[in-house]
Amino acid sequence: MTLYEVGTVKDIPETNYYVSIDGGMSDHIRTALYGATYDLLLANREEEHDKLMTIAGKLCESGDIIRRDIKLPSSIHRGDLLVVLSTGAYHYSMSSNYNQMLKPAVVFVTPEKVRLVVRRQTLEHLTAQDVR
Repeated sequence: MTLYEVGTVKDIPETNYYVSIDGGMSDHIRTALYGATYDLLLANREEEHDKLMTIAGKLCESGDIIRRDIKLPSSIHRGDLLVVLSTGAYHYSMSSNYNQMLKPAVVFVTPEKVRLVVRRQTLEHLTAQDVR
């Protein structure tokens, strides 16, 4: 699974209802490349999935869409957590620093244990090889 935080929620009447997240095609490229479809859930509370919306990444590219036409709670707002199911190992291995985006952490979770296996990339990591 991949966990994202909701940023902007934008309702464009008679067009679409958009929800942006704090990631995008830099760490979720399979949808843009192959049209892969993933299910999403609101992770921080349980509510009826009653509104059709599009989940967009933060990279401002026309292809930076995580999921089109998915029903999620109409009460979704900034700071909520969305989980993208079944992302698996490919998402991290295919991730990039496109537009200077930082790579996310990887955490293994079982009912008994939570283990950080890859630390979240920092700006210092990203720029370590830059000549100053």
